[in-house]
Amino acid sequence: MASNRPEDNEHALEIMRTVLKADTRPSDEIDLEALKREAGRRPVPHNEEPPTPQFAEKR
Repeated sequence: MASNRPEDNEHALEIMRTVLKADTRPSDEIDLEALKREAGRRPVPHNEEPPTPQFAEKR
């Protein structure tokens, strides 16, 4: 993330943490292999609604 001032960066990160429940730790602290293993165990959600027009497949 980039902002004009460090305070703006911290403010944006705080909003992400509190509102979005985002994990904002530095990227070098993220265990990518563990994330891949976890993602492979989760079922893919089935969406009953048709895709929105802007994301629908073009035929």
